[in-house]
Amino acid sequence: MSVGLAVAVVVTNEQAVDINPNLIDARLYLAATYVCLDRLDDAKWEAQEILSLKPDFTLAQWALGDPVKEPRSSERLLDDLRSAGLF
Repeated sequence: MSVGLAVAVVVTNEQAVDINPNLIDARLYLAATYVCLDRLDDAKWEAQEILSLKPDFTLAQWALGDPVKEPRSSERLLDDLRSAGLF
């Protein structure tokens, strides 16, 4: 992901979370994008927010409905979310 695209993803999802802090998907994409931008503290904070909103959250369950259908992109997203502290 290019830096420009990553910044756009962050801005869009931060706006979504500002409007509705309970949006798990927006927080997931923020966490993954923060990992891409080497903002690990921010990524881990988002992961903790996700777990506080949904304590039973698992990547395996979420991946069943993952909208990213291209296998390499999906696996990269899951790897980034693992780096943020989600499992």
